[in-house]
Amino acid sequence: PPRSTPKPSSAASDVYKRQIQYTITLNDYTTLKGEGFETILNFANIGDSDAIVMGNYCTLANLKIQGDISTLPNSFTQRVIANSGCKIENIWIDSMAYGISISIEAENVTIKNNILSDGYYGVRLVSNNSVIKNEIANFIYGIEALGRNNTILKNNFVGNTRNAVFQAIPNTWDSNYWYNWKFSLPKPIFGMTGKLSLIPWIQFDYHPAKEPWKIGGGK
Repeated sequence: PPRSTPKPSSAASDVYKRQIQYTITLNDYTTLKGEGFETILNFANIGDSDAIVMGNYCTLANLKIQGDISTLPNSFTQRVIANSGCKIENIWIDSMAYGISISIEAENVTIKNNILSDGYYGVRLVSNNSVIKNEIANFIYGIEALGRNNTILKNNFVGNTRNAVFQAIPNTWDSNYWYNWKFSLPKPIFGMTGKLSLIPWIQFDYHPAKEPWKIGGGK
């Protein structure tokens, strides 16, 4: 059965607020769960390393993960890495170069009800994963879909240089809020496809939201 880390008491929460200078590795079926955004994992001084590496079927929930993009390029690989079957829910990831990256060949990852802010890439997907009701704000690339058959549903894309790009088809984009799209028309999403991802292609969010979704809260 899945193993869970103990829920931190108020005293233990102080440990979570200290700066962390090593990669946290979660073994398969492990849960790391905080008490909300007051539970802070601070990776500002981790340097050029991954912040959290999740094994298969892990859960990461109810906490804030803090990076520091001002230290780039030394912190260029700061990110949370998810493997197959992982769930990332009610997290705030702030100022990491790569917010959430899904490992090559990992599938069935659910990224739901999170806030991701400030960095280069918000979410990097491979194939067969779900990104639902997240706020993805102030990245160079909000989402990069490297694979196919991903579901990107009811997210807020706010202040990104490129909200979304892709390198394979098909992917499902539906009911997302795009801060720079004010038309009652399908929202085009530009990317590439083909064996070497060299063919320009367009996908659509056919039902773009008119107002941003209520997202996050840390619990």
